[in-house]
Amino acid sequence: MRLIAISDKKTNHYMNKNTLSRFKFQIILASCLLILLPRCSVIKGVSAMMAKKVKPQNVTFEDKSVIFTPLVHFGQKEFYDHLRDSIVHWKIDGYTVFYEQIGSGQSYLGLDSISYDRLRRKFRRIDGGNAGTAEDYEEDLQKVFKNGIAQPEYTDLGIDSTDIHADVTLLDLVNKAEEYYGKVNLDSCDYTTHLDSTYSCFKGLKTKKLDPVYVDYRNTVVVEKIINSELDKIVVLFGAAHIKGMKKLLKEKQTIH
Repeated sequence: MRLIAISDKKTNHYMNKNTLSRFKFQIILASCLLILLPRCSVIKGVSAMMAKKVKPQNVTFEDKSVIFTPLVHFGQKEFYDHLRDSIVHWKIDGYTVFYEQIGSGQSYLGLDSISYDRLRRKFRRIDGGNAGTAEDYEEDLQKVFKNGIAQPEYTDLGIDSTDIHADVTLLDLVNKAEEYYGKVNLDSCDYTTHLDSTYSCFKGLKTKKLDPVYVDYRNTVVVEKIINSELDKIVVLFGAAHIKGMKKLLKEKQTIH
């Protein structure tokens, strides 16, 4: 699993669920699905999914107070309860949440049905058909973590219309991948394999190759939004694997400024 893609309806993510080995995903997803990024490890993954409290990291950038808050997409109910309470407290204190959400719905992107279908197939080819949702694999993960649940809706975590979608879109990701690695060419297998079917046309780009798009690019976008924002109190709610890179970028920008 490498990525969360978010639809108009859900605040988690979308894309097709491959009918792969459940046993395989019990092991892989138990360590990586919660982080949903290439740069995860088994130890960090398991630790994050077992956590019962949020561990925010406070950073000051010029006159801004930024609270980086690692998010998991499958974890303990106590973790999400604590996260909701923390978000409510921060918002009362005047903070605005910059949240992770790869915009992927057709209406959100403003694409016609043909362009949207082609975009999804391009993303599937780039990713090798590995994307999925925490809900898709919740049953499998609960066999390993019996008290775990998929991430609740953002609205259930205290996030509302005053908060800011700070992530990129699915179109942004595909465009950036093509910029880095060349045009994504779909073949007959891509077109004839239904988006809800098991995908075996192409294995996708290697994980390390995807890091600059799935991780570094998104980190850069968020940090630029933090710097350019007129807000002086910001909570950054993003997958745990993003936090270190974002903090490093912000520190570098502080030195430049």
